[in-house]
Amino acid sequence: MKNILVIADGIVAKHFLERLFVAKNSSHHYTVITYKDDIIPRNLSLENFSFYRFDPTSFERLKGVVNDYFSQFMVVVNDSFDAVNVYKNLRQISKKTDILLMDIWGLEDKCIDEDKHLTILDERDVMTVKLIDSLPDMPLVADNVGLGRGEIMEVKVPVGSSYMYRHVASIPQKKWRIVMIYRGSNFMIATPSSMILPNDTLLIVGEPSVLLSVFRSIKKETGQFPSPFGSNLYALIDMKNMSEDECRKLVARSIKFNKRLNNKRLYIKVINSMINEVYETLRSMSNESIVVEFNYFTSSCEIIKEDVTKHDIGMLITTNSFFEANKRLFFDTKRPIMTIGKNKIEDISKGVVLSGGEDIESQSAAILDCCSQLDIPISLYHFTIGKAKDSSLAEHFDNLSRIFGRKVEIIEDSEKNPILKLKNEENLLQFVLFTKKMSRKDPLASISNDMNRLYVKLSGNYQIFIPTT
Repeated sequence: MKNILVIADGIVAKHFLERLFVAKNSSHHYTVITYKDDIIPRNLSLENFSFYRFDPTSFERLKGVVNDYFSQFMVVVNDSFDAVNVYKNLRQISKKTDILLMDIWGLEDKCIDEDKHLTILDERDVMTVKLIDSLPDMPLVADNVGLGRGEIMEVKVPVGSSYMYRHVASIPQKKWRIVMIYRGSNFMIATPSSMILPNDTLLIVGEPSVLLSVFRSIKKETGQFPSPFGSNLYALIDMKNMSEDECRKLVARSIKFNKRLNNKRLYIKVINSMINEVYETLRSMSNESIVVEFNYFTSSCEIIKEDVTKHDIGMLITTNSFFEANKRLFFDTKRPIMTIGKNKIEDISKGVVLSGGEDIESQSAAILDCCSQLDIPISLYHFTIGKAKDSSLAEHFDNLSRIFGRKVEIIEDSEKNPILKLKNEENLLQFVLFTKKMSRKDPLASISNDMNRLYVKLSGNYQIFIPTT
């Protein structure tokens, strides 16, 4: 049995004592000091409570009661002067006993900052958290569990979230984890094979800053691509290493793509400037949706890394040749990269995903979101040579197709490589999983069964390389 001292005064203290009496926790003994009798509920017959009525700011009187060992002091009073002086009296009596002090005035500066055994419960913070939690689409964090710093969070998955109809294993979880799924009045411990459904509530744990990012990602609905990677598009014009014709096409098609997607802005960065028609056009182009920046102090395309973070870039747009020459740099940005095709954007007839069985579920929502905004159908070519038919993948895309309003044609073939079926087409938008292996030279790619490594076969089309972890 532990001895706990409660110094109580005011309406909050009265409600606290009422709740404490109802709990009837007989495993501890409570010594309660009050100013007035009306703080104590009537008709009590609890053996584990002792009551005293006097002014606890009097050191001598307080010392006369607190003469035995107490495991905790609680100070819940209605006056800042009393709170500070009661704290000082208690600390004179015991240097190491834990003190919980209710604060509604901002007492931190008046108390001893170095007191490791003092916990100040700021009533304003508690009320603010409750008010914030009541607002829609606000993260709900556990403030009474763990450290109470936001490392435990509850998030409801809205209809249209990119997390819907995905298996837990398909969601990269670095420095955070999905530990529980609540569905209706039931709950389940999350396993790699658990599928997340609309209106599920997820219990997630991890670093508070990471969880806030995850919360925003879960709450984002359809029609947001290039989010969650970022909010803006970006094109680097390197006039030294790109021909004038390449620069002209890259600018024109970046602008067209900027109009088709729900991103905020298109940033065009120009390095190694040369006086020509493209240069003059860019000099007079900036407006609210297009920002053109000339950098005369660097000739290196490494500036891309700085710009990606600085401008919240969600997707980069470039040419095939520039992409091939700088694949490692583009991979390191961890953003989708779009290479422009031979034809106009308006000529794109459908989106395609070539799968050799690798997991594409993690990026499926972004793929369908993009196709939905471009108003094109999508076909999934699943090359199943020597492998069983993957019904779960088909089910996953079928569920997402209903959400995004975009029909997904799933073509499974165990005999003919889909590259051979599509090699003569030039009006496709191919989605490629961009792996670290692909960022290096790959002399054996041409004989591989990995559809992503064979992307060069369809490089005459528009291609979006989506990074994988």
